[in-house]
Amino acid sequence: MAELEVEDSDWIAGRELGELTLRDAGIVVLGIHRGADTPYVGAPQRTTTVQPGDVLTVYGLEERVEALDRGRAAAQPGFRLSPGGPRRC
Repeated sequence: MAELEVEDSDWIAGRELGELTLRDAGIVVLGIHRGADTPYVGAPQRTTTVQPGDVLTVYGLEERVEALDRGRAAAQPGFRLSPGGPRRC
């Protein structure tokens, strides 16, 4: 497992989870942290929109998560994990 921090410029920001190719890349979003004033979103739905500032808890093979960190697995530029790379949970 790892945590992914979504930035304004990330290709996933503003898109619904169902639009993304994360499952095709072998990555499952287990939950979303949305800040102190918003409760944790566990098992988010396909219609959940990813917002800048979200921290996604993701599950997948380490090499898939690292590839996603480099923007390869989803074939989209700008997909980054939290600073310093994947943070293991």
